[in-house]
Amino acid sequence: MDVSKIFNNKNVVCVTSNNEFVRRLLPFDWEGIKRIAEDSGGFTVPSAYVVWMLSCAQKDLCLVALDAENNIIGYVFGMRCDLQDEVFIWQLGVASMPLKARYRVSSLLINSLFRKLKKKDIRSVIFSTSRDKVNFIRHTLMGEGYVDADFIINVEIRWVVPTEGELMFRVKVK
Repeated sequence: MDVSKIFNNKNVVCVTSNNEFVRRLLPFDWEGIKRIAEDSGGFTVPSAYVVWMLSCAQKDLCLVALDAENNIIGYVFGMRCDLQDEVFIWQLGVASMPLKARYRVSSLLINSLFRKLKKKDIRSVIFSTSRDKVNFIRHTLMGEGYVDADFIINVEIRWVVPTEGELMFRVKVK
């Protein structure tokens, strides 16, 4: 991989020592996102149109993680809420891989997003997840230092009604 092209790309948000990198969502990312969403089970698989719309309308809040071969290995879709200082995370998807690697990729995406939110003065993130993914989210947000301690003030967890079995999180960001 030619790393100089990555560093000169205005869409790139973060590059890791593993030659993984995070960049803004682009319309042609749909097939990789579709594959991850289908493999994840329980996700709404976004259409090509939805990916295009998010890449245009929410481009600073939608990110993809790629490996050294430019394969999409994860994504996060954030959207502005009515409150100016709050963002809703619609989906955080990570490709099938060993659990520790999944934590690393999800944390890479969350840290990259939180870094962008901090610059925009956004102080709250909300999202929901199914019961079977609660431990994964808790571990990513609160376990083993996966998310930079500089970002999180507290995590509020509560059950919500819209979808049975969904858990809503509200993360206060420093």
